[in-house]
Amino acid sequence: MQYFLFITVDASHFELRKKLPAVEVINNRLNLRLWPIYQRTNHKDHISSGDKCLFYVGGTKELIRHVIASATILDVSVDNSLIDHEDYSVSLPYKKLILDTPNYFSAPVNLKDFLSNLSFVPKNTKYWGTSLQGGCKKITSNDYELLNNSEIR
Repeated sequence: MQYFLFITVDASHFELRKKLPAVEVINNRLNLRLWPIYQRTNHKDHISSGDKCLFYVGGTKELIRHVIASATILDVSVDNSLIDHEDYSVSLPYKKLILDTPNYFSAPVNLKDFLSNLSFVPKNTKYWGTSLQGGCKKITSNDYELLNNSEIR
């Protein structure tokens, strides 16, 4: 079993020039129990059923810098049809992750509060945001437990 942090940013509507907040993008996907993996997503060929994942809100709107939910990957599908609304989609997914029922955190976890304890964050935490590029970050079981453990929240 592996552990991943999926990073989402605000989605842009091309014609209306407005943004859909990242938290809404995540909620829409989790309601469908589907997660798109794109051609340029980090670790796209290393994700498999049984892996555990956390969902991080990037962007500029509500709940930014927070991990808001967790889920287990049930299956990986090569179906590349759209998950997100077509007005907010920039490309077709490379594959889709089929998720178990997501666990929404009653108290979202501010990632900034844990920077010094996370293995994937550089020692110089001034530049911690660079560690979240690529849409998906492979994390350790300790990182996962730290962010997912309800006793910490």
